[in-house]
Amino acid sequence: MINYVIELLRRNKAYFVPFVIFMFVGGYWVFNIAHGTLVLFLDDFHHQMMDYIFYGITFFGSGWFFLSIIVLFAFFRFYYSLMALCCFALNTIFVQLSKRVLFTDQLRPKTFFGDRFDLNYVEWIDVHTMMSFPSGHTTTAFSISIIILFISKRVNVGILLFLYALTVGISRIYLHQHFFRDVYAGAMLGVFTALTSYILIRLTIDPDRYNWLNLSLKKLMSRGA
Repeated sequence: MINYVIELLRRNKAYFVPFVIFMFVGGYWVFNIAHGTLVLFLDDFHHQMMDYIFYGITFFGSGWFFLSIIVLFAFFRFYYSLMALCCFALNTIFVQLSKRVLFTDQLRPKTFFGDRFDLNYVEWIDVHTMMSFPSGHTTTAFSISIIILFISKRVNVGILLFLYALTVGISRIYLHQHFFRDVYAGAMLGVFTALTSYILIRLTIDPDRYNWLNLSLKKLMSRGA
């Protein structure tokens, strides 16, 4: 299994090389740069157009978007949907356990900064105050990017999928919903759950033993037509 994982990572180096760089640079930032620095930095760039752009980008890390991806995969192969659904379940368990049990006292930027800084909040967004760690949207975005990468087998788009996930994470900081450490943890968690789900399903469930996994909504709809 170790050789399988190594080969999987090597084959998708266009994604994992920038991810490893982010992992080390981000880790240095988390432990050496003052908490909240990136929130204040991005706050200086607030503009109405940017507000709309990042508000739209952050949707692509939502649970609703992940569910739509699961349904979309079902039009190609139920086996793909099973992988994504497993990942979605793991994400939900780990993120909610972290937010609601392990790190319930982690403040969001709005509560952390209070009245010390005149931050530029986006007026039509409900800015949360507690349960900041980790960023669920970032976890979702990185999971989606990995699942799409592995299923599509288009290794050349790895860097684009990584940038998509990272941009979702940045949007959470821009919108004052999270700190960088929340986004960093979300990225690590998202990659972990996606890798775990994909490898677990591939090594334990043979779709040839369960014929329905090789079917799709598209095939079922064509049969009924």
